Amino acid sequence: MAGSIYQRKGYPNRWYIVVDGEPVNGKRKQVVTSIKRGTKETKRGIVQEPPGEFEARAKEALVTQLHNRKVGQIVNDGNKRIADVFEGWKAAHFPDVRASTRARYLSAYKNHIEPAIGALTLARLNVGHVERLYRGMTTKGKGKRERTASMSSVRNCRSVLNPMLDYAVRHGLTSRNVAQIAKLPKDQNEGKNRLAGLPDDQGIARILAEADKEGQTVSTLARTVLYTGVRLGEALGLTWESIDLDNPKPKLRVEQARSGNDGSYGALKNEWSRRAIGLDTGTVAALSALAAARPVDIGTGKPAGLVFLTVDGEGLSHHRAERIWKMITKRAGAPKMRVHDCRHWHASDLDRKGVPHAEIARRLGHKNLATFYAVYSHALKGGDDTAVAALNAGAAGGTA
Repeated sequence: MAGSIYQRKGYPNRWYIVVDGEPVNGKRKQVVTSIKRGTKETKRGIVQEPPGEFEARAKEALVTQLHNRKVGQIVNDGNKRIADVFEGWKAAHFPDVRASTRARYLSAYKNHIEPAIGALTLARLNVGHVERLYRGMTTKGKGKRERTASMSSVRNCRSVLNPMLDYAVRHGLTSRNVAQIAKLPKDQNEGKNRLAGLPDDQGIARILAEADKEGQTVSTLARTVLYTGVRLGEALGLTWESIDLDNPKPKLRVEQARSGNDGSYGALKNEWSRRAIGLDTGTVAALSALAAARPVDIGTGKPAGLVFLTVDGEGLSHHRAERIWKMITKRAGAPKMRVHDCRHWHASDLDRKGVPHAEIARRLGHKNLATFYAVYSHALKGGDDTAVAALNAGAAGGTA
């Protein structure tokens, strides 16, 4: 195992370090890195690093690299760009993930990672670059159209960077994964009451009245997301085969969802997400009316295919659904409210009516109560004051 250091003529402020790399196709390969001349503070002020000390530091770097190669911490190609690493990781990893996950990864990379650090080499990439990427996503720009990204977008970027750099480490392209130690910025919505500002029952009635004006499809979609708590993608993925309106206890089965990134439909991968949800009489009536307006399948005598369609017979998209929802809530004079906030309203409505939290969590498709309480514990009724009141009531009644 050999290595050397040298300086190029006319470049006294940089030492180049050469270490033998892994042979490629039987040919010798050398890995070349470099270090810059530093500065030091003296009584005369800040001066350049003396040539002797600079050369000694280069020799130490050579010894370190030779040792790292000996123990297996090899950096075969520190000049490989992040963009090149992503392409290699994508080719190896993407065949094993769902189409919706691939679309989410590509969106995070193209919109955030590539513009910020795609041109950097692995040798230059450090924790600061990754943390600046995260902070930049959550910091509002100067332009009027500049918007901050959500924390879910930041976490999506981490979901790409972390395994991508793990791939680079496993293939000897770098010796460390800086994404593992990079800190996420503080979530500005942490501890925020997700139920604050949602419409009351009268506000919901006005929203449904405005939805009725947009036709049966919009009216039924609005009632479905409000009174079942399904996510928008899950609602847009509903098929008539997954809805049982003839059962004495009508239910819908959540089995697939539409991706908001590429519009593809995919089966839900978690067993707690695949669930049956009981329907109230109002939602049953809306779905029955919509079914009656659709052509029926000759074999089953019932409608087939997706429940929520456009006038052209195509599946309703996230963008169109959100746009219509924004329009009807504005006309209803309701507070600013996303379609996803219907889940929060549904949870609040069931909690006010005394439904056990375990059942609310199941309807929402949460993995367990821990997930449910992580989202809603600060907003649900009761809490410590209710517990103290119950204890005081018991003491007043003479119970032990």
